[in-house]
Amino acid sequence: MLQLLIVDNSKWTKEHLYKATNWDLLGMEVAAACSNAAKACEILASKSIDILLIGTEVADMEPIKLAQYAHNHYPHTKVVLMSTYKDIPLLDSNHTYASPNAKAPNQKIVSLAKSYIEQQLCEKSLNLKQAAADLHINYYYLSKSFKEGAGISFTEYVNTRRLQVAAELLASTKLHIYQICEQIGMEPKNFHGLFRKYYDMTPQEYRRSHLHPQN
Repeated sequence: MLQLLIVDNSKWTKEHLYKATNWDLLGMEVAAACSNAAKACEILASKSIDILLIGTEVADMEPIKLAQYAHNHYPHTKVVLMSTYKDIPLLDSNHTYASPNAKAPNQKIVSLAKSYIEQQLCEKSLNLKQAAADLHINYYYLSKSFKEGAGISFTEYVNTRRLQVAAELLASTKLHIYQICEQIGMEPKNFHGLFRKYYDMTPQEYRRSHLHPQN
């Protein structure tokens, strides 16, 4: 099997690449994954790596420089460089570049973004900018594609999913509001207003209506 090395500073990206693709079906296996160039160079020196997949975030070196290093020292290794850069010089014909600026169908972008949102829903840091960085998609292209494909903005969708999960927890658990907010990555001061706007009742009223349904 072809040996694949993944280099990216984003833990989510590495985990997603592991799970998103059936590598066995493609005749590949992930030999290793790391977040910095120093470790990547160590792995390249100790293992026979056939494909080097480099993300946009490498802890201690620009991705393009790591690609050039691999090309110069390990010419048998094919390099795939995922990047948000608009202009990337081609190193040679053996290099493949996966650019997020190349348009993909909106529904593919939406599906990928929704999957990311579900995994990161409890994180207060979840936002469009972070999603674009982790998914290696241009910020403006992700925003536009998501709005066109989902019918609502990225932020609106995140808030909707958080409120839906909150409603499920209100109806099925005795968790305090602040505990629910922790589980959905939302500040309590913002939660009450958004919940009332979405469900036309307060969280407490929603809980009472489900604990004691009216006949």
